[in-house]
Amino acid sequence: MYPTLFSFGPQHSRLSTLAASAVVLAALSSAPSVRAADVSITLPQGGGFSVRSSTAEERLRVQTDGAVLLPALPAAPQQGQLTCFDSASGRLGGCSPAATSGLAGAPGATGPAGATGATGPAGATGATGPTGATGATGSVGPTGATGAAGSAGATGPQGLQGIQGPAGVTGPAGATGATGPAGETGATGPAGGSMASMAAHNTSGTTIPVLLGGTAVPLPNAQNLGSSGFTVNGSNDSFTVSSSGRYRVKYTIRTTSATIASARLLVNGASLAALTETPSTSTTRYSAETIVTLAAGSVLQLQLFGMLGTVVLDGGAGATMVVQQLN
Repeated sequence: MYPTLFSFGPQHSRLSTLAASAVVLAALSSAPSVRAADVSITLPQGGGFSVRSSTAEERLRVQTDGAVLLPALPAAPQQGQLTCFDSASGRLGGCSPAATSGLAGAPGATGPAGATGATGPAGATGATGPTGATGATGSVGPTGATGAAGSAGATGPQGLQGIQGPAGVTGPAGATGATGPAGETGATGPAGGSMASMAAHNTSGTTIPVLLGGTAVPLPNAQNLGSSGFTVNGSNDSFTVSSSGRYRVKYTIRTTSATIASARLLVNGASLAALTETPSTSTTRYSAETIVTLAAGSVLQLQLFGMLGTVVLDGGAGATMVVQQLN
């Protein structure tokens, strides 16, 4: 017989009573004969026996196969007493010494530490380690005291004659001579041509929607196209050169906030590297200047390009273009 252990304490006498009742009921449900003084409960075919509380919680159940269940027992607090049952008859009772002798007792307290043993003999000396790296060079020591001056030597022979020195400063000019007679009047030369020039600005803080392919910057303010015939289109963003020649071309653009846009000045729709500014970081200032040869009828246009977004020009000199003929 291998006894099964149950733990029941004084606080759970009701559970021990239910357990005992369950065993009795199980024995009744499976016993071949019943004594006349016993109370007999016959379970229906395929049914069991159940005891419930006033709140319908199941306290005791006998299965059709004779198994006895106590649903509340797993959640009950652990106790210090043991109860065993005989696996052949199902009888409950105290546990025999043989049933409990195999149970491990609680670990005993740790004993005191033993005395420290004697120190062993010294080991053999280890091999010499590798030579360490050379240390850093020390700082330079202080300069020693200056030695005593030597005695004067004998005078050497006379040296060779030196090279001739530079010419002296020119003396003051002499008095002005008398004025000679007037010469004949020369022929009148041809009239000189006027040099073409222009300037135009944007001073009103215009908002410009910039496209990747470029958006023209209008320059409608303070236009000075000169008397030599610079012309401008109706959008104030394209200026036509009146005569051929070499021109100094300059522009500036100032924005209210930094952007990654680039700026350029187109000549007949083509950009010039010297008049294109592509900053590596966001900026609020663009400017370029160079000298180019322009034919009469060339069209100049200032642009912002290289991004999709909105740029707001500064008030005042937000954008400026100056073109000046040199010859």
